[in-house]
Amino acid sequence: MGKYGLRLLALHLHDNDGNGGQHLLPFDGTCDWRVIKSEIANVGYTWSIALESMNIGYEGILPFEYLCLAYVRAKRLEALFLNEQV
Repeated sequence: MGKYGLRLLALHLHDNDGNGGQHLLPFDGTCDWRVIKSEIANVGYTWSIALESMNIGYEGILPFEYLCLAYVRAKRLEALFLNEQV
């Protein structure tokens, strides 16, 4: 972020537990979303943010349930980024 943050035009985010790009939904891994939010805010990024998640690890739920869970997590992340209570 320090070197290229001012050049950001788009972000896609996902969570993981440090064992590769698992593309988990936010808050299911070990990413510190408060730190990430702070780093994004520090470079003045105000554009769109997309979740880049996969259903790996979520095979036990129906596709509709996965989409509902992804929506809830996106809203929780949005609240964090807007400094609302999460």
